[in-house]
Amino acid sequence: MSGKIIYVVVFCISFVSSSMVAQNESTDENESYYEYADQEESLERFYYSDLSEVGLDFTPLISKLVPFNLTETETGLIGLKYKRYKRTHAFRLNVGANLASPSNDENNFFYFSMGYEKRQTFTKNWSYVTGIEFVSYFEDRAMFQEETFIGASKFFGIEFNISEHIFLATEGNLAFLSADGDGIIQFNVPQSIFFFVRF
Repeated sequence: MSGKIIYVVVFCISFVSSSMVAQNESTDENESYYEYADQEESLERFYYSDLSEVGLDFTPLISKLVPFNLTETETGLIGLKYKRYKRTHAFRLNVGANLASPSNDENNFFYFSMGYEKRQTFTKNWSYVTGIEFVSYFEDRAMFQEETFIGASKFFGIEFNISEHIFLATEGNLAFLSADGDGIIQFNVPQSIFFFVRF
């Protein structure tokens, strides 16, 4: 009889101990979950987070309104920019082309790049962006000279926010390109002004 009592007591102690351990593990999991949730909520969302941005090269139009110099301003390689932001990081695409007629003296080209950028906001109106992108560029020059450039570019830019949905931007880059087996390093200062719409 005493053996049965001892057996029952040991069983009850084991059951209570296992219940307490399970409860502690459940409490730790709940605390970890709420700590993670609080951490996620503490990450500040910006006015551009989770939005798309599309920009057009407005340099030729702006140069007619406010002339930068006495010569005609040429259109840059990039005509259209697209960005898709998460919180402070974005995936971006740049496209540009010039398909002149055979009788035209202008060079034909096609430009495409894709990459990643990060934005840092300094004030309500001013922001800084930087990132890396893959670059592919084809140019058909006069006298049937064709060149293809492939490489990577480290870019940096400044943005001025007119409102939460409209802003102006310009950027330069340091490009590492390869053409016909030859390595080329180019440093391009900001030359074009883009008009962006955020949605």
